[in-house]
Amino acid sequence: MGDLLDPSVSVEISVGVEGFDTGEITLVVDGDGSTHIVQRVAGEVHERDARLDRETHADLIHVLTANDLEALEPLGEPSPPGDVPVRVRVLRGDEVLHQAMLWHSERYRDGRLDAILRRWESLVSDLSGGQLP
Repeated sequence: MGDLLDPSVSVEISVGVEGFDTGEITLVVDGDGSTHIVQRVAGEVHERDARLDRETHADLIHVLTANDLEALEPLGEPSPPGDVPVRVRVLRGDEVLHQAMLWHSERYRDGRLDAILRRWESLVSDLSGGQLP
């Protein structure tokens, strides 16, 4: 597995489906604190780049490690109607160090996923100036 404190490691979390509601929103956070948000909705792609300050980046790494990001695994149950996928990837360049495909509703049974998604939602909102959920 990757060391989330390693500057060459990136974390990518995607939530949603392109053709549903606000679409698929992906947040990539690189080890140096640079971020890239991609929103795919109704055939359009919207992108934003930013950089986390040191404190915010350290807080994010703390939330991800304290909640065992790299240990997340799907619960294996079918999704309820209307649920959306969550994809978690830890990367070193093009190498996938960890990947998990989960359902958004799993956050209500897994406090770790809920804590990670709460932080993800907060960052996406902050980095998009409140334009994205």
